[in-house]
Amino acid sequence: MSPADENGALTIRVVEVAGEEGTEAADGARLYDLLRPALVAGREVELDFRDVRTLSEPFLAAAVGALLRDVTLEDLLCRLIVSNITVRDLQGLRYVLEKSRDETTVCGCREAGPTDSGAGADGSEKP
Repeated sequence: MSPADENGALTIRVVEVAGEEGTEAADGARLYDLLRPALVAGREVELDFRDVRTLSEPFLAAAVGALLRDVTLEDLLCRLIVSNITVRDLQGLRYVLEKSRDETTVCGCREAGPTDSGAGADGSEKP
């Protein structure tokens, strides 16, 4: 984990938390424990996937999908920056976020509302 930059953003190197294989839900839970306080406080967080070779749905669900219990999808898309991730793994992350969003609205954990924030998975604005 890197110190915050001048804007208060925090960079987390996933390989330092989960190793090269981000496949275990327990490793995802450790990453969640690092992400949650910063995101709840309104800070930007960069997840750097450099040197991570494999990601699994259980890992991503425990690390990022679980955050939807704490912050809205819109806030997450605005404040979570992903870098050095493959297209395939980015698609997996999007799938996990969509599935987690649907689960939190169905169980009543979060009030249903607008889901299209106008931002991409990396936080950039859509055209």
